[in-house]
Amino acid sequence: MNIANRRDFLRAATAAGTAFVASKGTLGQLSAQSPEARIDVLLNEPIGTIAPEIYGHFVEHLGGCLTPTYHVFDLYSAHQGARSVRTVVSSPETSYNRNGQQAALRGLNGSASLNGSQLTLTVTNPSLDQARETEIVVRGGTVRSAAALMLSERDAHAHNSFEAPRAVEPKTAAITVKGSGTVFSFPPASVTRITFAL
Repeated sequence: MNIANRRDFLRAATAAGTAFVASKGTLGQLSAQSPEARIDVLLNEPIGTIAPEIYGHFVEHLGGCLTPTYHVFDLYSAHQGARSVRTVVSSPETSYNRNGQQAALRGLNGSASLNGSQLTLTVTNPSLDQARETEIVVRGGTVRSAAALMLSERDAHAHNSFEAPRAVEPKTAAITVKGSGTVFSFPPASVTRITFAL
């Protein structure tokens, strides 16, 4: 079994995605109205198995207060031991001011893994004020159902405390399968895990 460490995994995923976009261009449309972003998950293009050691759990829960960081790691833990598959993410950049100068981040970031007939897609939206309506297409398999779990709050500075230990926690979000994927709106400053049953 080929186990990829974090650095190799990220390097391979970035190179594969860049090469794919450069060589293939746009892949078509899922819906009549064109969303501003697109994620293509290519099941037939494995990258490697994700090492279980990459994602860890914190002992924060011992004090009775789980931080948003704990929840993010928990959302990503579904990738442990699964086979990473190529994920091509294209979206408008997010602009921000850094030390008095304009700078930009990717509008969305995402990765996907396959474990048996379960496909896990995790996506971050770093924008503090813009949701990203996104077309998600799964290629190489038939999607039967999907479930979304999202960590997002209107106030990006929201946090959990001993007085309010559940102020920020993942919530389920409605998601409907349409053909080989879905259209989903990723809220500002969010981390989302979508689980597809194939």
